Amino acid sequence: MNDEPVNYDKPVAYDADGQPLYAHPVADEETDVTSQPVVPPTIVHLTRPLEPLKQEISPELQEKHDKSVRRYPQLDLSEHEFVILSVRRNMIGMLAPVIMSVIFISLVVAGAILYPQVSSSMRLPTSIDYNIILLIGVLLCVGIATGLYILYWVYVNNLFFLTNESIIEKTQLSLFSSNVKSVGLGDVVEVSYRQTGIIQEIFNYGVVQVGTKDDEVPYIFSYVHAPKEAASSLKDAVEAFKNGRPVGK
Repeated sequence: MNDEPVNYDKPVAYDADGQPLYAHPVADEETDVTSQPVVPPTIVHLTRPLEPLKQEISPELQEKHDKSVRRYPQLDLSEHEFVILSVRRNMIGMLAPVIMSVIFISLVVAGAILYPQVSSSMRLPTSIDYNIILLIGVLLCVGIATGLYILYWVYVNNLFFLTNESIIEKTQLSLFSSNVKSVGLGDVVEVSYRQTGIIQEIFNYGVVQVGTKDDEVPYIFSYVHAPKEAASSLKDAVEAFKNGRPVGK
């Protein structure tokens, strides 16, 4: 069946008044892009001072910063940064080294004092002067005590700090080796603490863990004194920093 062409001059219907109605194709309205005016782009030139303006610091904030710099010279604090909390290790971690050192010193002293009786009863050669034995005993005791003090110094210098901008971990690896690393409060995603066993509950120490969004390995602080309070302070500081509230006020 062939479609007949439509005669648009012939009425297709009539209205209520008897007027003819014609069918007409809908004409496509094309927008003449060339007829629209072209608006040139606006170029704005910005200038900045050669030296950026320094942000004004309140006297209270400046005092806190100066006090932190004097008290913790090993920390590289920014211009507006100050220390809110310094967390040290619980001294329970030194209990085992102290006990072992006391035992060794006691054995050395007992051996030096009892050497004449032991040597005579066991018929040991008496060619060695007893004063030399005493000197050796004294040197051994001094060496053990010195080693214990070095171990104590390294132990107490492992700590971490909470500032109004970051969390700083200072790790003392040995007498002449240390490591300092920090993470901004805005990068902290999780803060938790852990106390295992009745000993940690009695002596109030444990582990504080700080997770960040960039590091797969979290920051772990062991033998922390009062870990619950330390973790709570860290959480409050992180929440205040992320919500734009003053930290440490």
